[in-house]
Amino acid sequence: MAINHDGYVINFLHGAIAEGPWDAPLLPAAFPGVKGESHLTDERKGRSLSCELFLEGLFTETAVVNTIETINAQTNKLTGTLYVQTDSITPYPKCTFLGYQEFDRFLDGATGRWVSRGRLSWRQRGLNN
Repeated sequence: MAINHDGYVINFLHGAIAEGPWDAPLLPAAFPGVKGESHLTDERKGRSLSCELFLEGLFTETAVVNTIETINAQTNKLTGTLYVQTDSITPYPKCTFLGYQEFDRFLDGATGRWVSRGRLSWRQRGLNN
């Protein structure tokens, strides 16, 4: 299972993409002489995407730090279609990579290797903008 964004591949264990709701601009308005409320709307805008990522099998804590720095160096540079492979490959067009946020880091006693658990985040632009 891999994540591919603009040809940059992240090949570690990851969860499914969590899709936030599309931003739907709505401006409630009241006009003189008109009863009730009117709504000024626009096309849907962007949404947030994220998934958990497990950086596993790294021999040193320095390797964990270097891997995180390498991934985060792509922040705001990857702006095309995101492909996420689980049982199938799902494309998410018009995505900007926002980075990796680490939740915890530990030495796996069973394997003797380092693990980092965190979240990858993106912002998907509206499909019509």
